[in-house]
Amino acid sequence: MTPALRKFILSTKGIGVALFLIFFFSGNSAFAGDYAVAYGFDDPEHSEAGKLDCTYDKGCDLKLKNGNISLRLNFFDPKHKIVIITIDRTNWGPRCCYFDGGVSHVRADPGSRIALNVFFGRERRGLEYVESNIRFGILELLFSETK
Repeated sequence: MTPALRKFILSTKGIGVALFLIFFFSGNSAFAGDYAVAYGFDDPEHSEAGKLDCTYDKGCDLKLKNGNISLRLNFFDPKHKIVIITIDRTNWGPRCCYFDGGVSHVRADPGSRIALNVFFGRERRGLEYVESNIRFGILELLFSETK
């Protein structure tokens, strides 16, 4: 630190500026746990896209197809390297809706674009792999940190 800068910070005006900077930057650190997710969903009859603002410490709900599909996005990894995407609820009852292999949740890397096929059909049981489900849409997600 140069003597001129030290003298400026110690002056009354410099202390006010320093306190303002500390307050300003500490206020921004409260938002360091936030992220945004841009999403798109395409099926033969309907396409939609949007953006959600979420926080890492809480799950984020994403509603698709006019609320008929509800997804949940969770980060359990403290370094935010893995997102768990779950088909939480649908308005179409049983036999809908799953990702590849008949699973209702997947783990993915939020550092790149995520593309997931969504299927009508049946859920996987045990260690089986389901191939007979019918694909009806593609979900695309792109995560970014907000500040």
